[in-house]
Amino acid sequence: MGTTHFSGLNLKASALTEGAAGDFTVTGISTEDKILAVIGWGVVLGEASPNTIAITSVDLTSEFSISATDTINNGGGTTLADKLMVCIWLDKDLA
Repeated sequence: MGTTHFSGLNLKASALTEGAAGDFTVTGISTEDKILAVIGWGVVLGEASPNTIAITSVDLTSEFSISATDTINNGGGTTLADKLMVCIWLDKDLA
């Protein structure tokens, strides 16, 4: 997790573990905070001649809410079993 200060704002970011839609642990987030972005990246390696790499990104912010301290949730949303993800939020306790 990282913290960056912009004119009194405290932005934090955390990498998320992949998994099915539902709860994800984001250490340090609280119910008073605000999610600014949840972005997922998918990487597909093609074993053709020549080999290829396809990278896709998806903005999943609208699917997520803070359900409890250290937890965000996208119940019923996109499965993230094949994605690399990051959550960026405003830490209102430090703002």
